[in-house]
Amino acid sequence: MPTKPSSKKHGKAYLDEAVEKSTYRAKPITRKKAIIAGCLALPLGSTGIHNFLMRNKKRGFFHLLISSIAFGLFFFPFSHALLAVYSCQMGGECIDMSSYDDTLNALLITGLVLLAGSIIWGAVEGIIILINHKRFEE
Repeated sequence: MPTKPSSKKHGKAYLDEAVEKSTYRAKPITRKKAIIAGCLALPLGSTGIHNFLMRNKKRGFFHLLISSIAFGLFFFPFSHALLAVYSCQMGGECIDMSSYDDTLNALLITGLVLLAGSIIWGAVEGIIILINHKRFEE
């Protein structure tokens, strides 16, 4: 059975060198990339796309999740009301919406607050990135 060639370094020194070689070092975020992320955060901040560009994947996924939930909660009452009106106009069963008013209003307000918070959160992060873009490498 063939044996491995022995290394001159043994023990801790050999292990430290192996760990040092295998350590992943990501490229630093450039100033150009920071400016692009900041500019994208202003109109598209609610999607969290700027977090992905700045390598904050967890924050980006969380931002995207909050935005998706807010979008669903905000537009569900509208789609439900439109469906009820459309079916009534087309000769279908007319639904009495008064029993749904409190629930739909609560969903609408919750979605509106989450959506507004997500938009403001993204815009503030975009402004912060644009203000601090000089601290990134050229």
